[in-house]
Parts: sequence; structure tokens; C-alpha cells
Amino acid sequence: MSEDISNLIKTKMADLDLFMNEQRAGAAKQAELVQQAETRIRRYLESNAMLPGGPGLYGSRELQTLGARFVKSAQFKTFVDTRQRGSGKFVLEAHELQGMQRKAATDIGTVPHVPVRLPGIAANVYAPLTVRALLDAQPIRGGAIEYLRQEATEGAAAVQAVEGTKKAQIHLTFTLQTANIVTCAAFTKVSTQIWDDEGRPLQDLIDSELSFQVDLAEELEILNGPGGAGHMSGLMTLAPTFAGGVSGDSSIDLVARAQGQLAAAGYPITGTLVNPLDWVEMLLSKNGAEEYLIANPTQAPSAPHLWNAPLIASSNMTPGTFLTGAFGLAARLYDRERAVDIAYQNEDDFVRNLVCVRGEVRSALVISRPAGFLKGSLTPPV
Repeated sequence: MSEDISNLIKTKMADLDLFMNEQRAGAAKQAELVQQAETRIRRYLESNAMLPGGPGLYGSRELQTLGARFVKSAQFKTFVDTRQRGSGKFVLEAHELQGMQRKAATDIGTVPHVPVRLPGIAANVYAPLTVRALLDAQPIRGGAIEYLRQEATEGAAAVQAVEGTKKAQIHLTFTLQTANIVTCAAFTKVSTQIWDDEGRPLQDLIDSELSFQVDLAEELEILNGPGGAGHMSGLMTLAPTFAGGVSGDSSIDLVARAQGQLAAAGYPITGTLVNPLDWVEMLLSKNGAEEYLIANPTQAPSAPHLWNAPLIASSNMTPGTFLTGAFGLAARLYDRERAVDIAYQNEDDFVRNLVCVRGEVRSALVISRPAGFLKGSLTPPV
């Protein structure tokens, strides 16, 4: 009898060891995913001069931006030297995009003709575009992406109690999805004197207003694209709505409950999106002793986190809403190309001494697991 009890204890202890090892492996995988997301976000923010140590605003490294590549390209030099009466085009293909850095976007307006021109363009500053930082982006060729999305699972595995009986069957439902390559573009007209000073004003124009407008259109598609012809199916469009809030919850509590719901379903949380105004309200949260809960006004700046997951504040998120989930697992962005075109012979540009400059970006968003996200309101239910 005692031997049976001893064997039972050994068996249970072995089962416990196995369970604990599985838990440790799961925690290690979760930490690895979060670390990958943090690394991707930091590299993105540094490359856009949003964190100390990055190029441009805070650092001294050379920016290999679209505008810099364009004004240094053989196509542009030939276009300027020969004053060819046609158009020129510079394209970064998919495999070249990963080495390109984006510069903080600014407003340009019409470049005037003045007797003495200072280098570059003094421009206004726009809110940074940050949603890309949460997504894994990969280059791709082609005009569309097809993939299978699992929609439902019926049945479950079960013990075969009696040898020879039929084993449990699982029914899986898939649908074939297509993600189109979406084109976001804009053009502007400027004086031909814009390429004086070795093309610096033109480079600034491409890297600031033109790139900002194109990237803004892309970010709005990534967030809110309605789907259908010519559009992405955006994150906020496909994400299920969180409805598990409790009366009296703070905005921080609501995000935590949504993340808990996703974690219980097996999705590792790698990021949260809110509007900057809502993030400030969270930072200003205090306890009964008037002490800040999650902020330290004297602390050195660092990438923000909420509930141990990276947080991105985007001005393109509707105030009072949030989106959280497994960004690296449930969605992916595919880059096709970025391009700049210039042309003299558009409308009456030739007689007005103008040149037309057009920028565009082509990309696709694949949300393979919409259930890996939850969107919701930061206002608790009554």
C-alpha cells in the first residue's frame, strides 16, 4: 500500500515538474516576443529622431532618406543636367526599403524664388507617425497577397476510452483572403530653382511634406482602412470590440482587462495604441496620497510601457479609444515600393517654370488573426 502511495507521489511530482517547465517555456516565449517588439519599436523611433540616440534631430548619423537618395541618384542628375523635357522617376524596390530611414515630417508649401536662397527649407512640424513601429514589415513583390485565415474550430480532442472506438474529430473552417497592394500618393508643384544648392531644398521637400502626406495616408489605412477595392482592411476595422469593463474602472484598468482577455485566449500582448491625450491622462493618474501611479516627472525619457507591454501614442487614434493585442503574431505589413517622380510637361508647368514632384508608397496589410486584437473605449460602463 505504501509503495503504491509512493509511486503516486512520484507520478504527481513528475507531472508537476512537467507543468512548471511548460509554464517557464511559455513565459520565456512571451518575454522573447515582447523583447522583439521593443527592439523593433526602438529602432523605428530612433530612425525617426523620436528618441535620443537616433539620427536627425538628436543624433549625428547620416540619414539615408528617400529624398537624399533621390537627389544623389543618377536619374536625377541626368534630369537636371540635360533639363530633359519629360519626366524622371526614382523607385526604391521592396528589397531596398529596409535600409531606408524616414525623417520627421514637416510642412513645406510653395518654394519661392528669391535672390539669395538659404540652404534647405524652414518647415513646420507635424505629429510623428508611429503605428508602423508596432508591426513587423517585410518586403514583397507582386500586386496582391493571398492567405488562408482560420475562421472556426468545431469539436475537440478527447480520450479514446475504449480501444477500437472512433476517435474525436476536429472540424476546421478556413477562408481564402486577399490583401491588395494599396497605393498612397500625392504631388506638388514647385519652382525649378528648387534644385539649387545641390538639390537640398528638393531633398527637404521629399523628406518632409511629401513623405509625411504619403505616410499619413498609409497610417490611416493601416488603422481605419475600410477594405474593398483600393483599400486596406485596417486594424480598427477588423479588431473585435472589448466589452468586459466594470463600472468604476479607470482607463488603465480597462486596458488591463482587455489584455487579460487576450492572454487567456493564448495571444501574447506586444503593444497598445492610444491617443497622446489619453496617454497623458494615464500618466497623470495619482493615488490617495497624490503620488503618480505610473509616471516620474524627473525620470529620463524612455520608450513607454503599459502593463509590461510597449505603448505607442498615435495622434491618428480617436481620443477615448484603445487598441491592444499581439501585433507581431496577428498582423504583418508588406512593403512593395516607394517612388518619386518629377516632370516638366504637366499642364502649363513649362511656361510657368514649374516642375511637378510626386511621391507614392505601395504596401499591403495582412491581419491573419483578427481575434488577436481588442479595441474599445477608455470610458468605463455605467
